[in-house]
Amino acid sequence: MRAFTQTTVLTAVLCLGFFSSPLLAQKQQPKVAPLPTLLSSAKTAFISDITGGSSITKDYSDRPYNSIYAALAKWDRFQIVTRPTEADVILEFRLASNGSHKELSLTVVDPKTHAALWAFSQDLADSPRRATREKYIDQTIAALIGALKDLVEEASNQ
Repeated sequence: MRAFTQTTVLTAVLCLGFFSSPLLAQKQQPKVAPLPTLLSSAKTAFISDITGGSSITKDYSDRPYNSIYAALAKWDRFQIVTRPTEADVILEFRLASNGSHKELSLTVVDPKTHAALWAFSQDLADSPRRATREKYIDQTIAALIGALKDLVEEASNQ
């Protein structure tokens, strides 16, 4: 009788361990970090050029601002406003150069707290020809706005 009880207890413990291990594994998987809710709830945006006065701006003039504006208007996700106080989010872009390396970055900022919610950056190819430079800017901005679209969609699905 004692052997029967020990066998029964051992079998029950093994079964419990076998069947509960998937449940334990599910509980131990790390959760995906939540994205800021403002990314999915924002309806208005202000575009801010924080490039500042540098030698790079004379080569690119207003092209980045106009290209970002056009890409956002085409997306039709945000109403673009002309005052940061009217915006749910501020989209700051910066064109930076470190010698021959150029980069365009886009940062999503909470206008109430001034906290950067998310940032993207892309290398920017250069060319001595103005038309080619403008093409590269448009391609780089398309990649940045594409990344922003993906992030907003992901935030909306959380």
